[in-house]
Amino acid sequence: MDIQANQTEVNKALFRRAFEEFFVQRDFASVDRNYSPHYIQHNEMVAAWASAQGFSPTEGVKRFFQGFFVAFPDFAPTIDQLYAEGDKVFAFVTWRGTHQGEFQGILATGKPVVIKTAEIMRIENGQFAEHWDVVNDLDMLKVLGLAIIKEPIPEGQ
Repeated sequence: MDIQANQTEVNKALFRRAFEEFFVQRDFASVDRNYSPHYIQHNEMVAAWASAQGFSPTEGVKRFFQGFFVAFPDFAPTIDQLYAEGDKVFAFVTWRGTHQGEFQGILATGKPVVIKTAEIMRIENGQFAEHWDVVNDLDMLKVLGLAIIKEPIPEGQ
């Protein structure tokens, strides 16, 4: 196996391991091991929240999800597809959980939710250095009553 192909597999293994440790095992110390001290978070919701609270980007990841895990204690990812090229790992992830605690002022409903994401992690020195994602949380918002989708009005009516 050539060096680049080996590094690609190492990067994919980091992604799998980091997601397992943090999002499944709830090992908050894993963020310190797997994320660079110079980590850059491009998810505006997490980055803005962390900044407003005075947290570093890595501490922001831990604290943001700490609250999320209270509302959705069984929230966990399934990595649907995983690709790597150069210093980046790309993944399509389906997240599932049950709304069992207060979330954004909504009391627990006991309803299952699904979020789908496309994740990009840039890796530097064996750690996540940068993160981008696209989040489709419409299902969760509908389940919690935070988004209402109206049926289209047929033409001519």
